[in-house]
Amino acid sequence: MSGARAGILGLGRIGREIADRLAAFKMEIHYHSRARKDTPGWIYHADPVSLAKAVDFLVVALVGGPATRGYVSRPFRPGGIC
Repeated sequence: MSGARAGILGLGRIGREIADRLAAFKMEIHYHSRARKDTPGWIYHADPVSLAKAVDFLVVALVGGPATRGYVSRPFRPGGIC
């Protein structure tokens, strides 16, 4: 995993904890959130599609509810892991 690019969709409390752990594996961290965060060295993406295109692994850490319903709705590519 070292050197791979990880994308975090939703950089709230849980998303940040996941990102911190992946960064410990020396992964390059990319993220999408409602607003930029103070995350030196991490790469912000303004939309989830550009995030997904830029990474090797994508972690969805969104809060549930009406605001995020359908936010991720496209099927994974063949061979992908859900």
